[in-house]
Amino acid sequence: LGSGKGVINISAIPDINWKDDYDPIDIGQVLSNAFFLDMDSNTVSISDSDGKLRLISFIFTRCPMPNMCPAVIAKNLYLAEEFKDSNLEFIIISFDYLFDTPSIIKLNYSSYQRRYPNLHFLSSLNHINDIYSLAGQSFVSFWGIEENDIGHSLRSILIDHERRLLLAYDGLDWEP
Repeated sequence: LGSGKGVINISAIPDINWKDDYDPIDIGQVLSNAFFLDMDSNTVSISDSDGKLRLISFIFTRCPMPNMCPAVIAKNLYLAEEFKDSNLEFIIISFDYLFDTPSIIKLNYSSYQRRYPNLHFLSSLNHINDIYSLAGQSFVSFWGIEENDIGHSLRSILIDHERRLLLAYDGLDWEP
């Protein structure tokens, strides 16, 4: 910015990659691994199901909007039934790292998971960096957990057997 003393010459600054684990990834790029808790409080990772196709969706169990999280769950249930004999897993992760404990997840969704072995509900309790990383890479945003004023964008992602992003489905416009 100028050529005088104390002035920075921008052209002399090397290119810096400002990307981090919270930045969205593009189709074809690989998601970082992330760890969560299953209904029995066991630590599981996204890579545990490497080798399979996975549709990952995000929810709040206490979502106040019936056309958001409950609709996401209904679509995933339909798909879990349609693809029960395939190599496709359905992973639904709660954003709510404070309220949605494994026991809350179990109370709300264990009957679905028993019915569909290809469907997994996960808690982000004590895994705040993992949920922020996975949501960020998936280009999903959420807010209001500490303020008890929750909200989020809607997006489900399809990843391949190596966690490579294949497709993203925004909002509720996608059809099962």
